[in-house]
Amino acid sequence: MGPDRRARDHRAMHDTIAPSHRAPEPDEVAVIQELGRAEGWQASARTLLADLGFSLIDSDRPAAVGSHLLVAFRGTPTLRHYDPEQVGFYAPAEARSAFALLEGSKLAGDPRTRTVLWGHVHLVDRLAVENRFLTFGGDLRIAVDGPDLTIADLASPAPIVRWGGHSQGADALAGEIGEFFGRLIARVDFDADARVLLASVAPADLYAAFLADAGRRLDPILSRGAIDAFGTWLIGERHRVREQHAATWNSGLDLLRRVGLGAAA
Repeated sequence: MGPDRRARDHRAMHDTIAPSHRAPEPDEVAVIQELGRAEGWQASARTLLADLGFSLIDSDRPAAVGSHLLVAFRGTPTLRHYDPEQVGFYAPAEARSAFALLEGSKLAGDPRTRTVLWGHVHLVDRLAVENRFLTFGGDLRIAVDGPDLTIADLASPAPIVRWGGHSQGADALAGEIGEFFGRLIARVDFDADARVLLASVAPADLYAAFLADAGRRLDPILSRGAIDAFGTWLIGERHRVREQHAATWNSGLDLLRRVGLGAAA
């Protein structure tokens, strides 16, 4: 399985999968915290990618510094872990989204930050072997670190989760997030207004909508005391966002109403 510094050993409980994670090593804590900085983050990313082609940081715990998918594009493959050469994601395209596939070797010549929209993210190596992820969206930051290394960091205020591939399995939240995205795609396909709205939604607002929607569907079960690991995680995240980020929570509720998925308190 692909590396994840805090979220990698997941299990199913009561037919519902939920995240579990290991605590970071003491020397990792300060390094991970530096990823939250607008400047100087690449030094931490370099450390976390020392022997790896990619690393997923805080995939289900975005509260502190957000979730980060770090990717190392190297001029010479290491042949040790996984050597990505391309990154693919959904990007803004006029009033909608379009899938973009970027060559890692060319990012050094164009190191601007890209906007990543919700959906799936693909890492592809020279043999066209993939590792896949799901994201609520974020910013793809680029840093050139010498002549042989370009670092990409997909930084998001919401979870980024593994969705299978060559070097990893699927993360615990992937099924729940994928199901939610599937219902959004149905709106995008048949509702032009929803298509425009969902092509510009803020990642944090979309994440709040996901939490509210999942809570609405699970509340009847949770009220009977049938709380599994996913329910425990959901209660904690829903409370955190609703209490600490009220405006974002309300934007998420409004988004559910506008795309026809109802609302939740």
